[in-house]
Amino acid sequence: MRERLRPHAGPKTELVTPAVDTDVFLPELSGGQTEQAPTILFVGRIERSSASKGIDHLIKAFHLVHRELPAAQLVLVGGGDAVDDHRRAAASLGISDSVTFRGVLSGKALVEANQQSSLLALPSTTETESFGMSIIEAMACKKPVVASDVGGIPSVVDHGSDGLLVPPGDAEGLASACLEILRTPGLAAAMGEAGYRKVMELYTWPSRIDRYEEIFNAIIGSDSNTVARHGRTPSQPRTGGRS
Repeated sequence: MRERLRPHAGPKTELVTPAVDTDVFLPELSGGQTEQAPTILFVGRIERSSASKGIDHLIKAFHLVHRELPAAQLVLVGGGDAVDDHRRAAASLGISDSVTFRGVLSGKALVEANQQSSLLALPSTTETESFGMSIIEAMACKKPVVASDVGGIPSVVDHGSDGLLVPPGDAEGLASACLEILRTPGLAAAMGEAGYRKVMELYTWPSRIDRYEEIFNAIIGSDSNTVARHGRTPSQPRTGGRS
């Protein structure tokens, strides 16, 4: 969106991302469950009108993951009219017992779903994925991310540092990236730490509020210069012309 506005607004564009409540989305406390099945988490709308979320590709990818890691689990959080479609897809691939649809979660239940996962997958397929809130929520819980290299996702995920980016619609690439993280606990932990540091530096609400204040103060300063040049306040219209 910023690139689309740039030809019209020039340098007068500022990008301020969403943020995550780091008092709510927290890493799992020490002493939590240490032995758990490798778990891939998806969080988002599960609607036919939101097919661009790429859940069909995720289920195909998980089928490949499951062949290599039979203990692996896929957990999908969200609701919508496509849930039954994806249930049938999982059944046709023989992985129904390893795919869980949790429905819509919020608050503590959503945080726990992140904490109990091994990684978050966001397999979006089009530019409509402008950011990916589920990405920074997972990072705040120290979880690595596997996501599509599309839309605004690459501005959030640093490939090889806090997650892995794959071509959109590439089920085999998605499976390979998930397997790389699931099979390498040290890599998963390092990516989780890197993502957590990024969230604490860039994606907390206080930092976003500070950025908005900087922008507003710059605008106020610009308006003050206008007053000095034209002898009027920004709220005073010019006289003698059309309004």
